[in-house]
Amino acid sequence: MIFVGIIMEDLIREDMSKKFTLYWSYLEMYENCPQRFLWTKGWKGVDFGFGVGEKMPKPKQDSMHHAIMGIVIAKAMEDFYNLEWWREASSLQKKLEGSIRSEFKYQLQRKYVDWEKSPTEEDLLQVCLEKLIIFDHVPSSIS
Repeated sequence: MIFVGIIMEDLIREDMSKKFTLYWSYLEMYENCPQRFLWTKGWKGVDFGFGVGEKMPKPKQDSMHHAIMGIVIAKAMEDFYNLEWWREASSLQKKLEGSIRSEFKYQLQRKYVDWEKSPTEEDLLQVCLEKLIIFDHVPSSIS
């Protein structure tokens, strides 16, 4: 940390002859964590591993389309057991489908999906709904 501070002091002294604007948020960030400041803002003439004077690039966000399907199906199964839908065989299919559709819409709003890598929204929903096939033939002993 001391090393970073020394580099910054030397660079600031060199650049003091030039006109620049000092923003409070930048100064506050530098005072709290000089390394974070240098990584996020970059500094002319200094290479932090991303190119001379370049700031650290933001990491790419991963597509969550596989996770959405798993979360939706898991939520439907939780509802199946926790809300004891298994007791009502006649309305089971409708309840599970409603649960899947509502949870799918909710998760789609919350998670990032890269539509270039992912199947279409309809295909993702169809995969989730196809998992209901297992409940088509509910034994009469349950009801």
